[in-house]
Amino acid sequence: MTVILADRVRETTAVVGTGPATLLGAVVGYQSFSVVGNANTCYYTIADQAGANWEVGIGTYATSGSTLTRTTILASSNSGSVVNFTTGTKDVFLTQPAEKAVTTQSLYTPDTFAGTFVAGVAIDYVSPNGRISVGTAGTLTFYTGGVGSTAMASMTSTGINSTAIGATTASTGAFTTLSASSTVSGTGFSTYLAAPPPIGSTTANTGAFTTLSVSSTVSGTGFSNWLTSQLTAPPPIGGTTPSTGAFTSLTSTLDTI
Repeated sequence: MTVILADRVRETTAVVGTGPATLLGAVVGYQSFSVVGNANTCYYTIADQAGANWEVGIGTYATSGSTLTRTTILASSNSGSVVNFTTGTKDVFLTQPAEKAVTTQSLYTPDTFAGTFVAGVAIDYVSPNGRISVGTAGTLTFYTGGVGSTAMASMTSTGINSTAIGATTASTGAFTTLSASSTVSGTGFSTYLAAPPPIGSTTANTGAFTTLSVSSTVSGTGFSNWLTSQLTAPPPIGGTTPSTGAFTSLTSTLDTI
């Protein structure tokens, strides 16, 4: 559905009420609404030829029956609401609503920064700075070219793509450069090299062997930690290996038989 603009398009209608207007043909010297095209929209005005009722809006044209549906009311003699027309002939013509008009003065304001723009887009400039304003709550979205509407980025008063604009670098620095040879530089990397974090658990078990009793028992937090960390039982405490070697001397008394 496309908004169509065209020059010198004017017909009449006998519409009554608030429904679609059936168009009765072009006025002499003007074009008919058929130039709008089926299912397209247009800016229209309907006005009583012999009365004070009028309506400006966005209408949808249908070639079947040559009707104009009053889709959106922009302004009217009924305080901006749809007009309940009475009997009589009305003029219907394409128009340029004031609220939809764009002029060089409203689009570009030279040598001044205007106040808050409530809606729409405004461009202003004070040397050496330029500004595009979309209103205090507006969003400026950038799209790729060609057919379609794939957004590349959006800008609001808080940042680009919802990321704050400003100093976001941590106090310890940041990785600033990754070269083609895969080297990294920057204060953040230097800080990291100066005191890299430990890899894995490098803390030794705490405690110490504190007691060896006469009954060959050992106690203390160090021993408990050591026992816990072993997959097998610890070796026995004390010399339990038999002496090696051979009998070198045998003495005794000689018994006679």
